[in-house]
Amino acid sequence: QTQLASRLSEISGLTTIVCYPYLQPSGQPAISALKQAVRLGIPALSIEVGKLGNCEKSDVLFAKNAVYRMMAELKMYENKKVKATAPPKIKYNKQAYVSGPGQGIFYSSFKAGNKVIKGEEIGYITDVFGRNVKIITAPQTGTILHQTETLPVNEGETLFCIGYTNKIKDE
Repeated sequence: QTQLASRLSEISGLTTIVCYPYLQPSGQPAISALKQAVRLGIPALSIEVGKLGNCEKSDVLFAKNAVYRMMAELKMYENKKVKATAPPKIKYNKQAYVSGPGQGIFYSSFKAGNKVIKGEEIGYITDVFGRNVKIITAPQTGTILHQTETLPVNEGETLFCIGYTNKIKDE
């Protein structure tokens, strides 16, 4: 499933790909359609466009054409106007999630797309009076794929997702 999802992602023409195996334990409920598909043995893909609900018409068209390329590869549909593209520029096969170490107000000057180095300070949480409560450091060298956009956070909430690549045999 992961190999098929990876191949389809590369054919899509999207410039950044995050592709990794995901196992859905049988004793737990699937909390999303993507995870339910994995449970049923169906390769699952998710395409994200824009930031915080803002995107240009050209972004939507680009994603639509990516889906057409993948459907053509699966011999499900062909749109003659959509041409093949270059392989992805960036491909990640691992993600590191950074959880909030406490409750408070979250601050960070980092944004999605920024590169980070393991151990680098990437944010902090203060109490309601502005006193520094917890420093947040990058657990992994990589690129921030997404981060929370809310100021108030609770302990254990995901603050950052960092994409990185581990070399895998037969890749």
